[in-house]
Amino acid sequence: MVQNNTIKSYSTSKFFKKAYFTVILLIILAIILSAPIIPKTISVKEPYERVEEYYEDVPVVVIKHTEWNVTWYAISGDFKFITEIGESKFPAVFLYDWGYGGEVFNGRDYVGFKATALVKVQERRPIWINLTGDDGCELYLNGTRFLSTSFYSGYKTEFAKVVLDPGAYVLTLYYFNRGGYACVSFSTDPEILEWKTIEYRRQLVQKTFTDYRNVSKTSYVSLLNYLLNNNYP
Repeated sequence: MVQNNTIKSYSTSKFFKKAYFTVILLIILAIILSAPIIPKTISVKEPYERVEEYYEDVPVVVIKHTEWNVTWYAISGDFKFITEIGESKFPAVFLYDWGYGGEVFNGRDYVGFKATALVKVQERRPIWINLTGDDGCELYLNGTRFLSTSFYSGYKTEFAKVVLDPGAYVLTLYYFNRGGYACVSFSTDPEILEWKTIEYRRQLVQKTFTDYRNVSKTSYVSLLNYLLNNNYP
């Protein structure tokens, strides 16, 4: 009776030991199968910003001002240009009074100039112009004589008013002096001496674009996941 109990107790102990080790092995196997130990590489599209640089003609608002481009000449006794002797610039509105024996282009007698300027009328309206000359001067508007002072009566001022339609106009002024007292002046409505215009200027432009590129990314999966998601022949 005692011997049977001993044998039974030994058998039970052996069974539990085997069960215990089986459970341990199963746990270890489960850990191995579920642990992320298998590398898996995939290709994905990743966004990135790309900057492009290029030159482009960009519209720019520019404020223009009237300015006279002046060409100086030696003149004859009958008020004709003979030889070009120099160049200069005058402001839009000017008054030069050299007096008697003054410095008319480095103190010359028998001297004159041709000056051109651009004005711009924004809306139809009357425009006034004032002109003074000694010995004399002539003003042309788009090639047509518009205003003049006598070449033989000395210092003289002329005034005129004209209605102009919107647009650009070229003024051409001729001036002559044979000696003695010398002066010349020009003035007009200031609103036609400044205007806005659009000019295209070459500028460096930068633009940013969103593009995509293929990028390889590596992650780790469990052995069980790897075995279940891969087909083998």
